[in-house]
Amino acid sequence: MNKVLKHYQHHKNRSKTGAQMVALVFNQCSVWVENIAQSLLEKDYYGRYQASEKVIMALTNLIPLFDTSTKEQEIFAKDIHGFCFLILANITDINQKEDYTLCLQTRQLLKEMADIWQKI
Repeated sequence: MNKVLKHYQHHKNRSKTGAQMVALVFNQCSVWVENIAQSLLEKDYYGRYQASEKVIMALTNLIPLFDTSTKEQEIFAKDIHGFCFLILANITDINQKEDYTLCLQTRQLLKEMADIWQKI
């Protein structure tokens, strides 16, 4: 059964548009930031590290995918890069300062960005 579900999920993801995939990445990052928040409350340093690494990997792999071949695309890519770098900086601050409030704010930013991309 697990193999069937994996096959379904694989094909379901392949049929998504680019914008839907970006929304999926931002939404998943918001889930991982929620995990960071929970780890902060539980003083689970390893869990926090794992969730942080997932967000970092997802965003650093997403950043180069935005096209900069035209001036308009370059401006758009610069805005997306800025958003991703803001989230990455927030993850660093959350971990260094153990800032639960910033964690919740970052999660909200990611959810809002996912909602925007889902509507495109």
